[in-house]
Amino acid sequence: MRCFWVSSVATCVLLVASAASAGSSLRYCQRPSLSGSFIAISAGVSCRTARRIEETVLSSACIGGNRCHTYGFTCLAVWEGRYDRPFSYTHHAVCRSGQRRVVLDAG
Repeated sequence: MRCFWVSSVATCVLLVASAASAGSSLRYCQRPSLSGSFIAISAGVSCRTARRIEETVLSSACIGGNRCHTYGFTCLAVWEGRYDRPFSYTHHAVCRSGQRRVVLDAG
């Protein structure tokens, strides 16, 4: 686990890490790799949808911006507590659709 992630992302990672014991609202679709990349989702979100969201966020449709709307989710690029940098810089996204969440770290 990398310690320099944005606090909101780090918080999500800690919630995911304790999901089995604490009944957290997030679970992994892709556990952290050696580079730290992962995909975490809340209840009501399938891993297939999360992977499609990741593909869209990293595609030419979204990569140059810091906000992306895909599959009913609004995704924000986040890095070091800032939301003003594009996905091409951050490779991190926090996506929401009501209470449903997807947290991405593409490494």
